[in-house]
Amino acid sequence: MSHLANTFTNDLIICSFHTDDEYYTAAGNRLRKSLDALDLPHEITSISADGADWIDICRKKIPFLHSICMKYPDKKVFWIDGDCELDNLPEFIHQSSADIIGFQRGFSSPLKIGYANRTRFWEPCFWGIGTSATARAYIDTALKAEQRLTVRATDDYFFEEAWRIHAEELTFQVIPSGFVAGKSDKISPFFIFGSSGNVAEFKGKAQQHESVVPLAARSSTPKSIPAKSMIKKPASLGVRVKRKLRREAGKILRQITDQPAKSIGHAQKATKPQTGAPVLTAAQKSIQTAMIAAKAGNREKAETVLADIQSRTLLNAYQQNAATGIQSFLDYSDKPAGEKLRLVWWEKPYPGNFGDWLSPLIFYRATQDRKVMFVPPNGKAKGPHIVGLGSIMRFVNDNSIVTGAGISQLDLEINPKAQYVSVRGPLTAKAIQEAGGPSVTSFGDPGILMSRFMPVARSVTNGRTALVRHYAHRKLFIKLPDYMDEHSILMSDAHSIHLLMQTLSQYDSVVTSAMHIYIVCQSYGIPCALVTFTSGEGMVAGDGTKYIDYARGVGVPEAAPTVVDLDLRTRDFDNLITDHVISQAKMDEVEEALKSAISAYDAKAG
Repeated sequence: MSHLANTFTNDLIICSFHTDDEYYTAAGNRLRKSLDALDLPHEITSISADGADWIDICRKKIPFLHSICMKYPDKKVFWIDGDCELDNLPEFIHQSSADIIGFQRGFSSPLKIGYANRTRFWEPCFWGIGTSATARAYIDTALKAEQRLTVRATDDYFFEEAWRIHAEELTFQVIPSGFVAGKSDKISPFFIFGSSGNVAEFKGKAQQHESVVPLAARSSTPKSIPAKSMIKKPASLGVRVKRKLRREAGKILRQITDQPAKSIGHAQKATKPQTGAPVLTAAQKSIQTAMIAAKAGNREKAETVLADIQSRTLLNAYQQNAATGIQSFLDYSDKPAGEKLRLVWWEKPYPGNFGDWLSPLIFYRATQDRKVMFVPPNGKAKGPHIVGLGSIMRFVNDNSIVTGAGISQLDLEINPKAQYVSVRGPLTAKAIQEAGGPSVTSFGDPGILMSRFMPVARSVTNGRTALVRHYAHRKLFIKLPDYMDEHSILMSDAHSIHLLMQTLSQYDSVVTSAMHIYIVCQSYGIPCALVTFTSGEGMVAGDGTKYIDYARGVGVPEAAPTVVDLDLRTRDFDNLITDHVISQAKMDEVEEALKSAISAYDAKAG
């Protein structure tokens, strides 16, 4: 019996399968023998090729490994290819606490970690899956990819797809390449790699990934670095310009995908960039194409493009959010009614910010299901268009019809030539007049109409408090008391917004750092506290004018956000929560202003 026996046999299982042909049957028998000699528990199964070729057989590894993980939820599951062997199992492997442990792609050196020279991260001929929820979510995603994607690919393609989805949340451990037999004479190897020759035979026949690192951004590691090369020279003007162009490219990319510039890669081939342009993968280009189609109300094209890319790759979190935004644009723009209403609102970050996406929802309901067409908030819109709720006065131009919009700060430059039907409040009206514009006397944020356009019953509440933070605060580490539940503000479709309203109506009260959550609570009659957070005061745009402007515009007491500590367990909110409710008369006034703005739009649009 091996000296390793009983030290970890209850903690892990090693699994594999092999086909019933002569080569793999002999290899499988050798593998069983080596594992038995080490007293390692294993499940090595013989399967029939059933006419499948090597690519199809490799693909079966995904559901097989998933089934073993399901069978042994409390054991670390190690896969080993059927024609490989173990001479021993080092302690650092069998006692690893990582979610994933394995060799790098191509048994690469740690000096070339990641995607510097490879298009996939792992070499899944031997690797382990931990028992944590994140580790098992990873293998679940790999199975989902294998079942859904129609590409002709081997197991490592789907493992890579799942890796790119979950990498940011997984702990992982890379086994040094020297532990592979024949790779190093400095350490004792434990893994013997077998090669059937199928990789070479099927090269070019299976779907491959492109690197997540653009070719132009890669650099090889020099064997030695002369001391003088460590001296950093001042960048020339040309280099500085190039760096600026790259930064601008990153900004453009984030506008498209709302994802960090460092994460620009995905599973599909990157397109060759123009000078200063971002490198877009096929998935990102498809999202961009579908987004343009959705904004134009072209459902067939948008959904066809989305379905195509989703059949070939798993969308990452940023792309999934954008896909949700695409469906929301279609919900408002692709309607049977022939009439269109062109509306300005802020669309990002995807899937959408609750307060910004109230605008198309409210106008959609107010116009009885007309096509609400998105107009970019850049101040360059041609032809008549409506500027509705939100702090978006800076985007008003000569063609704008304004109803309910407001300023976020007093020193904002305002176009005086727009048609002003109503604004958020008297501070916005004063700014318009000081800019040389007309006198506006109708006030009120259209968000107060939510209880009319989306009625929700409020009866017996649950005795708890809900927290909804502004999207700019979403990365703050906030500690909640036992009586508080948090709900996300990131949404754009009517169903999700309705569900949030139903959910908040069940709570005794709401604490929020988002002004439009505060506004809709006053529309529905839900007690609410308006707050901001220590270290987060400057994250929300504006100088605080919008809060005063809103309150004066609808006739409720003024309330600036109260600064609270990130540890909400130490705060008593009873003295911050108010139960102000918008009057029906004010709702009538704001609804009438909306109708007047729509009539003005129709008159100008012809």
